[in-house]
Amino acid sequence: MAHDYRENLILALETLRAHKMRSFLAILGVMIGVGVIIVVAALLGGFDQSVRDAIISFGADTAFISQYEQGPRTGRMTAEERDPRFLISNDYLEKCEDFDHAGKRVLASRLGYRINARFAHAFFGRVFNHPHEVLTREMLRPELQDMAIFADGMENIITTQKRVAQMYFEDESVALACPPLKALLHIMLCGEWEGKGLLHPEVRLMFTQESLLASGWYAARLKAKQGVDRRLWRRHVDYLDRFLKNSSHADEAERLDIAGRLKSARKKLEEVAAPAYLESLHGTLGAEPMLGR
Repeated sequence: MAHDYRENLILALETLRAHKMRSFLAILGVMIGVGVIIVVAALLGGFDQSVRDAIISFGADTAFISQYEQGPRTGRMTAEERDPRFLISNDYLEKCEDFDHAGKRVLASRLGYRINARFAHAFFGRVFNHPHEVLTREMLRPELQDMAIFADGMENIITTQKRVAQMYFEDESVALACPPLKALLHIMLCGEWEGKGLLHPEVRLMFTQESLLASGWYAARLKAKQGVDRRLWRRHVDYLDRFLKNSSHADEAERLDIAGRLKSARKKLEEVAAPAYLESLHGTLGAEPMLGR
């Protein structure tokens, strides 16, 4: 057994002498690998200890309070984060303001709100390591690239809005629009609605659900829906009544219980004609008033 070990050792030494460069590189690779492992382990241990020391230095009586979830965030925006009120109140959106350029008023406020650097850092930072490089200041505020081109672009937007709004007035379909849309079409064409601009509180209030449901426009849609349903059930009643009175349909009327169906249809007709039915429609889309005539 000892003889075998000696022969193996001699063979190994002879191999090393015969291939000096390969042997040197192999030994060097092992040394570098071991050294890297030692260095990485030392760095991780030192970082861990520094974090521990920093936390311990705060003391046991220190508390951290934040309205946001702590730690890195990834993935899509939450429902709360997508809420415009949340974004505006927390300065993630900035309002576009009108300004003067080359002697003309640029209606940049028509753009509403736009994202800013804070938004890019908070939300694009979940996707990109350097969101400020993806969305630069010039991209977030394109007027910084070329003010003249930006002003010309806004003029094109305003001109297009006027042309589109004009179509609604020419075919008189503006009369069928809901209150907020009607006000918006007037502002797009004339720049105002009943003397109020786009940012007037009364105009902004029109875009709330409560205001729309309380409008006469919506009440007319509900009344039209009641009229549509009333005429529908009147047709059902008339048809069933004619079918039942036809002597040649007697057997079939008995088999299908037409008398029972007629009774149910008459009851339903009374229901849809009652004021309570109109109240029950509140919250639905209603119907176009022209259909209720």
